[in-house]
Amino acid sequence: MPERPVLRITVSGVGPTASSDLLVVPVWAGQPVVMAPPGKQRLIRQLIRRMEFTGGWGSGEVGPLPARGVRAQFIGLVGLGSARSSTARQAEGMRRGIGKIVQEARRHRLARVTVLLTGLSAVVESVASAAVDGAVLAGYRWNENATRHKREGIRRGVRQMQLLVNKSEIG
Repeated sequence: MPERPVLRITVSGVGPTASSDLLVVPVWAGQPVVMAPPGKQRLIRQLIRRMEFTGGWGSGEVGPLPARGVRAQFIGLVGLGSARSSTARQAEGMRRGIGKIVQEARRHRLARVTVLLTGLSAVVESVASAAVDGAVLAGYRWNENATRHKREGIRRGVRQMQLLVNKSEIG
């Protein structure tokens, strides 16, 4: 039986414990960025404007991250919609958005993703679970063991996902 690719998932407190190819930041529609690494909020706000990202529900965009002091080469923005939406709706927005980002990560041959989940307090557990679901579902390929893929050495996409949370926000 062929070996199945594994998505390795880790959860840690704020501050990446491993280098990453892609930093994912959730964004609420019409809200300031609260889920950004210390000292990087201004940079991320500029990228959001440049990418014309609105934080619309279920949206996901990937762009280059031109910054020193950030371990990732790319940024992914996930739209959670309104901050006043139900927990289930915000979680589904994450699931859909992260799915788009994982598919885009495969196109860019990015294997390591860090998802920043700080500042989500009341919805962090549901949104974290949805991020994992979305990444797993988006990473599935019915033909991943196809002979052509093996012969051409086509990469299988995201292999490692790190969820960064504030320990005080976890119940």
